[in-house]
Amino acid sequence: AAAETREVTGRKGASITGALAAGRKLTDAEIIAVDQLEGRGDQLRRGMEQLLGRIDPNPVIDQAWSTAKSRYFEGGARMLVDIIEAGRKGGAYPVNYTQFIERIVPDLQSILGVRDAALKVAIAAAVEKRSAAARTLWLGVGSMVLVLVVLGGVSWAFTARVVSPLSAMTGVVGRLAGGERDVAVPFQARADEIGAMAKAVEIFRQNAVETERLQQEAAQRAAGRGLPLLQRRRGHGGRAHACLSRGLIAM
Repeated sequence: AAAETREVTGRKGASITGALAAGRKLTDAEIIAVDQLEGRGDQLRRGMEQLLGRIDPNPVIDQAWSTAKSRYFEGGARMLVDIIEAGRKGGAYPVNYTQFIERIVPDLQSILGVRDAALKVAIAAAVEKRSAAARTLWLGVGSMVLVLVVLGGVSWAFTARVVSPLSAMTGVVGRLAGGERDVAVPFQARADEIGAMAKAVEIFRQNAVETERLQQEAAQRAAGRGLPLLQRRRGHGGRAHACLSRGLIAM
């Protein structure tokens, strides 16, 4: 449930990052993608709470769950709701793309902290309880390890498919904001939300290049208009000087 919650949030975030990076309204396709994931996060939270309610209270797991609730469910998830609502209305987002990535990635990581705490408790229980019930215990531990392996695979795949590309795109946006215009925008060939976001960043880069070109042309035209005026003023000055010289000679 922890890894699936993280994946659902990552998919939802990937659906809005293109609009967030470009500062535009969500498209109909992006809204449909977000709507398909609505409610799934709440279901996963209730499932995690029910699962934790079936085991004995443990301070390590309780602390991890408390952190996940404060950081993700009351922080990152709420921020996502605000961003999606702003995207539906027109694109006046409460945070920019870089701020979103800097906040959501640690919040997502806190979800996996619950899984890690459960693993820590399970290992400690296995060490302490060496008795006639060891076989049953180890069967349970084996099942848990299998689940953790599966969750680890999902986590690795999510990191490779979503977190790493988002981090790379953060670097590209930062370089563009710093004035670099020849930076290559990766992942444009992807057909998912990451590819849509990359295409939006590329459009932003091209618009910045075109804006700078138009500004340079305007400055050159302004400089070209100023040169003939200066030449005419110099010509008038030369004629006035000649007339004054002839008058002095006549005197």
